[in-house]
Amino acid sequence: MGGSWQISAGDVSETLRPAFFALFVLASAWVLSDARRRGGFRPWAVWAWALSTFLFPPVVLPLYFVARMFTRRAVSTIATSESVQPDSPEDEAGPAVEQSADVQSADVQSAPPVIVPHQWKFSLPLLYALALLLAGAVYFYQDYQSFDAHLARAARAKLYGRRERAIGEYRAALRTRDDAHTRKLLGLELLEAGRAEDALAELRAAAAGGEPDEKIHLHVAALLESLNRQDEAATSYKRFLDSRFCRSSTGDLNCLRARERLSTLTLPEVH
Repeated sequence: MGGSWQISAGDVSETLRPAFFALFVLASAWVLSDARRRGGFRPWAVWAWALSTFLFPPVVLPLYFVARMFTRRAVSTIATSESVQPDSPEDEAGPAVEQSADVQSADVQSAPPVIVPHQWKFSLPLLYALALLLAGAVYFYQDYQSFDAHLARAARAKLYGRRERAIGEYRAALRTRDDAHTRKLLGLELLEAGRAEDALAELRAAAAGGEPDEKIHLHVAALLESLNRQDEAATSYKRFLDSRFCRSSTGDLNCLRARERLSTLTLPEVH
């Protein structure tokens, strides 16, 4: 029972990748919102900081906090300098100063500052975060369902002795792409699980699909013999012995075993 709780490094990585992606998106959206709200950054710089945070958060985020601190000081200094005006004697300024003040007042009234409504301050960062999260969800779903991902999970399941999980992943991979080698791997897992008929069907399909491993005929022959299908088993043993593997490795233990088993079986008559 304890083995069913074993978690491989690959499983942990597969779980953490989407979590880190979501954290990077949230950090990037926060930078976008904060830079727009605080001011002191040009529009292109706001987006540069946000996208850089998404791509390289451990490096860019500390740099943004430093830039944020210096930008805040600069904005505060400018605001202070603008609020302090030099005193001018009334007798020196006269009507000209009053007229200049009236003109400035008229200019300010004619060109009011553009103020972003409060409800829109967080709309753009929110839409930005939702778009990235949606794109990430599509990517991770397609990656999880890919042929290679199923094979990787099947290999990890085999390593930890989770045979049924491996069989399920091989079947899922074959639904994505019909592959002779994967059928052979599935057949061997079914053979280990004691499901002879299913294993025979997959191994034969692998052989028919062009699986280059010629030992597959030996597996098929052994399965047929265990199912008491002697004539078919003898034919498969002979096919294995006629393969390039046995012709080039006549002393191989598998070839010797196949020759021994073939001698005990009755070959079908050749007319």
